[in-house]
Amino acid sequence: MRRFLLSFEYFMPLAIIGSSLFFLASLGFLLIEYGTEEHRLKGILAVLFSIAGLIILTFIVHKFVKRRRALKTLKNIHKLLEKQENAQAIEKLKTLISQGKLKDIASLLYFMLARAYRLSGKREEAKKAYRAAAGFWGAHNNLAVLLIEEGKYEEAIEQLRKAIALNPYEEMLYSQLAWTLQKIDEPVLARKVLENAMPFFKNTKALEENIKKIENNEEVAINSRSPAFFLSLLR
Repeated sequence: MRRFLLSFEYFMPLAIIGSSLFFLASLGFLLIEYGTEEHRLKGILAVLFSIAGLIILTFIVHKFVKRRRALKTLKNIHKLLEKQENAQAIEKLKTLISQGKLKDIASLLYFMLARAYRLSGKREEAKKAYRAAAGFWGAHNNLAVLLIEEGKYEEAIEQLRKAIALNPYEEMLYSQLAWTLQKIDEPVLARKVLENAMPFFKNTKALEENIKKIENNEEVAINSRSPAFFLSLLR
């Protein structure tokens, strides 16, 4: 029933427009057939306008149907990822991306592709997909975590800064960045990162606790968990 109502909601306006154009075309033909010379000219214009409108309407409906099919495919891909059928998910995602039917959410598609690659143990492919998903803060964060695992802290810091620029309200990003700065022996910068994050949060208790950890030369915690916990989630 819900699917029927959604289809009705989307297609009803198109049906009304189509019917109006068909009525206008019929009126145009009547004017051409039975009207005066002046009326015939108006009839020709009405028919031409109706034909152009119907062509545009057909194009819109075609694009809409293709997008609905692509979104249905995306839903099936999500189910495949939940079942850990990663090989199938990868192939379907690559096909969906190449078809270009969902360009407006391309970053999400690449993010899902990266996840499928990562769960399949294909780290390099996952990193490439995360880079292709640039513009989505989660992709920059997950790429940073993979780089941290490889000891590439400077590159990870760059990715975390990009993630923060896209989503300055995610406390975990600041803690992750501060922890990574600690790894390259930059406690002053780590503290500055956390202090600069204060205006973005109403509850700054976790950030204050991490600043104290830096002062005591202790490892920064991420959401009250050790960084190793979050690294294990991405394996």
